[in-house]
Amino acid sequence: MNWDLILLLAFWAILLIIIYTHKSKFEIQGKVIALYRTALGLKAMRFVADRFPRTLRVLGYIGVVAGFLGMVVMLGFLVYGTWQLIFVPSAQPVLSPVLPGVAIPGLPRLSFFHWIITIFIVAAVHEFAHGVLSFVHKIHVKSSGFALFGPILAAFVEPDEQALDKAPKRASLSVLAAGAFANFLLTIPFLLLFAFVMNPVAAQLYMVPDGIIVQNVTVGGPLDGQLQVGERLMQVNGQDLVSIQDFLGALDGLKPGDTVALVTDKSAFNIIASQHPDFPEKGYLGVVISQSITSTRPAWETSAFLWVSLLVFWVYAVSLGIGLFNLLPLGPIDGGRMLYIVLLSFLPEKKAKKIWGWVSYLVLALIIINLLPFLYKLVLYIASFFV
Repeated sequence: MNWDLILLLAFWAILLIIIYTHKSKFEIQGKVIALYRTALGLKAMRFVADRFPRTLRVLGYIGVVAGFLGMVVMLGFLVYGTWQLIFVPSAQPVLSPVLPGVAIPGLPRLSFFHWIITIFIVAAVHEFAHGVLSFVHKIHVKSSGFALFGPILAAFVEPDEQALDKAPKRASLSVLAAGAFANFLLTIPFLLLFAFVMNPVAAQLYMVPDGIIVQNVTVGGPLDGQLQVGERLMQVNGQDLVSIQDFLGALDGLKPGDTVALVTDKSAFNIIASQHPDFPEKGYLGVVISQSITSTRPAWETSAFLWVSLLVFWVYAVSLGIGLFNLLPLGPIDGGRMLYIVLLSFLPEKKAKKIWGWVSYLVLALIIINLLPFLYKLVLYIASFFV
């Protein structure tokens, strides 16, 4: 049973009950957005802004450049990934919901408590940066708070929109880009910590390779219907498997049409490799694997260390992902508003709004296409409780 997803659904249910029973404390917009306004953190934002105004102003302008570069990269990545998803049968979505219990190929499972802590850290840094840069540019901040955008939990800082519109364009862009840039900066120490502290310590003290586990099987690939998620791969072409390196070594030089003998803890069979979707000269099996490990340390110590290690991983991964996503030229999010400001610099307001709207609809369509496989799986899982 997927307890992480069950906890998530229960969490959403509790939030909806709180909103329904305390309607007077929430502002409801469009029936799907609930805002809870506070003054939390505003004094700290002002203090930081007053303490380092020049440094923060320079960082803000660097953030604008990084923001537009990130927007171009993310949009290109999204367009290319969607084209692959539509026309390449084995392609995977380039976007995925950051939700506990939702399996993402190539990534460890996100637990409910990792999700809660990670979202809090990433959202707090993102919104704090918006507030600090608002104070740096003398733009009044009306409130901070928490929000529920449909099923999406978020934090927000609310600058005075009229003051933001009247501010110089470079100041407005600096405020809007600040959140994503802060997420990029947050990524760096957590990535370094994970790569150079957590991983080496885990490898030396806690992790001993102990087999290969099937994490995902590509729909329509050669192994679709042959392997199940969670099966243990024991042998490939007669070679025993202990580590991922063993698996890769056994398949080195695999060509399309080659026969591969597989032995798992549940079955043994031969399979014919197909053509790799990205490298036609290479063979392809369509399986995502993960390393099973054992530990030489006490179980409680190992579990605690690995839990903290996963938290460090998810903070840097989610911080980078949310930073990039917020730079997409989509409607009211940071990237969309940045694009609109630039369009207004070159075009009449009516034409700028029209182009901005069409770009937003295009990006929204690309996002929906990439999320459909995950939404389908989520609906099937929820439906399983009633069948």
